[in-house]
Amino acid sequence: GIRNYFEDNTNIQVLNELKQAGLRMESQRLERPEGLILQGKQFVITGRMDGLSRNELIEIIRQFGGSVSGSLSSKTDYLIAGEQPGSKMTRAVDLGIQVISESDLFSMVQI
Repeated sequence: GIRNYFEDNTNIQVLNELKQAGLRMESQRLERPEGLILQGKQFVITGRMDGLSRNELIEIIRQFGGSVSGSLSSKTDYLIAGEQPGSKMTRAVDLGIQVISESDLFSMVQI
């Protein structure tokens, strides 16, 4: 679960690199149940990411209760767009899907 993620040395290293790159990390008490912050939210990932790999992003989304799809639909809540997002960005805008960055996702899960 979440605890295992944050105890894994590889993940700790990635988080430390993100912190050194300027990502704010504050200890905050969550009012929502831990692990369910993204419950019921569907994400699609497109483009090249700066911080984490696509698989690492998928793991974070799933650990916090969200789901990830490979294609956009009316059920998609968020498109996480990296560099060179391509046609998925255009389609997301057409469908009215909220486009967020990798750091926006980190803010949502408060890491």
